[in-house]
Amino acid sequence: RREETTVAKIQRTSAPAQPAASAPAPSPRPVAGLFKPLKGRTEYVRALFWGREGSGKTTAALRASRNGRILVIDSEGGLKADALERLGVDPDRVVVLSPPMGGSLDYETLDAAFHQVKTDLAADPDSWYAVVIDSLTELVAALVNFAADDRVTKARARGIQIDQVAQFDTDRGDYGTASKMFRDLLRKFRTLDCHLIVTALERRTVDADTGMTVYGPEVPPAVSSDVRAYMDEVLHFRAASDDKPFHAVSGGTSRYHVKDRSGKLPTTIDNPFFDTIADLINKEN
Repeated sequence: RREETTVAKIQRTSAPAQPAASAPAPSPRPVAGLFKPLKGRTEYVRALFWGREGSGKTTAALRASRNGRILVIDSEGGLKADALERLGVDPDRVVVLSPPMGGSLDYETLDAAFHQVKTDLAADPDSWYAVVIDSLTELVAALVNFAADDRVTKARARGIQIDQVAQFDTDRGDYGTASKMFRDLLRKFRTLDCHLIVTALERRTVDADTGMTVYGPEVPPAVSSDVRAYMDEVLHFRAASDDKPFHAVSGGTSRYHVKDRSGKLPTTIDNPFFDTIADLINKEN
């Protein structure tokens, strides 16, 4: 009996240890406010105003100041408070982010502006009513220059000789980099809990498939596609003429890149100031 007990003991101690039963993975903690109902949400307007110089885009965008405080990313650096006030803009509610003296806005500055507005809105939902980018045409050009300068700086750091003329060259890669930077910024700004208005100059092109002359915002093609896709309202602005008042077009044409995702705007909008457009979109059906 003693021998059997010893053998049994050896068998027990030499047998491989059975893995302990693993504890069930803890369930993820619920995140407060993760889901929100579609109905009843505040509908912020994401609008692109494009047209020729002097067609009223900037004034229309800055009329958002009638309803609250707005941040203007003034990439052109040409805003005039007195002139805008005469056109119905409230300059006391306009805060401006302008290019530095002799320079232009860069990605880091624009990204910092986004995070500041986001922080402000989290602390006080009424701190900002809208962000205005004026203009997209100049902003993209500034980002292209920023990408080109960064490329030249890094090349020189590697010992590559670049003369004073060649440092101003822009290659295809710079446009690609600028497009990616703008896409990242646009995605961020459109998530803010406030309105977003972007202005751009007009560009005339010929459609390669149809041969038709078409008009859209004056930016590189990739940027044009992105901004038109991301924005809910794309309006073509036209200055007043002898037979027509200042107006914008939101649909009814295949030659102009326009759209109205809300379905609440007339095809032709007379005096298309942003405060008027926001009222039309947010009115009850």
